[in-house]
Amino acid sequence: MSLRIPPPWRWAVLAVAAACAPLATAQPGDDATVLRARDALTKKDAAALAAARAAIDPARHPLAMWVDYWELGNRLATARQPELEAFYARWPGTYVEDRLRNDWLLELGRRQDWANFRAEFPRFRMNDDRVVTCYALLTRHLDGQDVREAARAAWLAQRDADDGCALMARTLFEAGRFTEDDVWLELRLSVENNRLRAARDAAALLGKAAEARVLEALNEPQRYLARSNAGHGAHGHDLVLLAVMRLAAADPERSAELLQSPTAHRLPAALEATAWAHVARQAALKHLPGAAEHARRAFRLWDRAHPPGTQPGWSAELLAWHVRAALREAAGEPRRWPLVTRAIEAMPPAEQARPAWVYWKARA
Repeated sequence: MSLRIPPPWRWAVLAVAAACAPLATAQPGDDATVLRARDALTKKDAAALAAARAAIDPARHPLAMWVDYWELGNRLATARQPELEAFYARWPGTYVEDRLRNDWLLELGRRQDWANFRAEFPRFRMNDDRVVTCYALLTRHLDGQDVREAARAAWLAQRDADDGCALMARTLFEAGRFTEDDVWLELRLSVENNRLRAARDAAALLGKAAEARVLEALNEPQRYLARSNAGHGAHGHDLVLLAVMRLAAADPERSAELLQSPTAHRLPAALEATAWAHVARQAALKHLPGAAEHARRAFRLWDRAHPPGTQPGWSAELLAWHVRAALREAAGEPRRWPLVTRAIEAMPPAEQARPAWVYWKARA
C-alpha cells in the first residue's frame, strides 16, 4: 500500500482550501503539526504519527483529516473494520474517506477477507483502481457469477503485475474459466509492453516445465532461438514468437536476420506475421530504415493466412508505429500511403476515430 502525500504544488491548493474553510481556523501550532505528521509518515514513525493525530484539532484545521488518514493508513496492515468505520464517520463524503476505503479494499484483498470486501466495495465511489477491480471480479466468481469476459479484459489490460489480478487469474485458470490460449495472449501482451513480472506470473500458470521454457525464451532469447529444438513440442511456436519479440526489443535488425535465415524455425504464417509486426515496431522506435518494409511483410503474411478483410489483433500502439514508419519514408515512395491506410484500418474503431489517424487516413 502507498499512502498519498500531496505533492508540493498541492500544498498551496490545500492552503487556499484552509483559508476558505468557514468553520476551521488554522493555528500556527496546527500547521506545524501537519508538517510533523507528513515527515513522520515519510519515516514510518508510528509513534510520531499517533502523537500528531492526538494533538491536532479537527475543528480548527481543515488538513486534520490528512493527519488522521496518514496515521491510520500507516498501520492499516493491523487495522480492523471498526476502526475504518469510525474513520468514515469522522470524515463522511470527503476525498480522504474514499481514498482510505481504496487502501482498505487492497488490504482486504491481500488478506482474502472476502466478507468485509463484499460489504466495503459497493461504497467505493471513485472505483478507479484496477487491482481492486480484479479483487471484486474474483469475489463475484467465488459467488458463482460468470465473470470470464470482464475478468479477462481486466487481466489483459493490467499495466504491470499486481497481487489482485494475479490471484484472480490463477483462481479462474484453475477453475477452467481462463484457458491456455488466454495465458499465451497475456504473455505476448506483457512482453510487448515490457511487463516482465506480469509475464512471469502468467508463465507460472502453465506449470513448472512450461514456465522454465518461457523464462529461458524471455531471459536468453538469442540463445533460445539458436537451439535446434526451439519451436518443437507444445506451444513451441509461441515460445519462438516470445523469443523473437524479446530479441527485437534489444536488436530488431538481428531479429529480422534470424527470421529470414534459411535455418530459422518456421512459424505458421499468422505467428510469423505477428513476429514481423513486432520487429517493425521496434525498428520504428529506433528509426531504422527497414521498419516500414518489415510492417509490409507482416501484413502480407497475415493476409495470406486469413480471409479478405480479416484484421490482425495487434495492439493500437504497435500499429501506430507502423504508420509512423510509413510516414518517415520518402514522399515519393509509392507504397507509403497504402501502408498508412492498412495500419490505420487494422486499429480498433475507437483508435481510428482519434483526430491524428482520421487526418492521416484522409491524406492516404
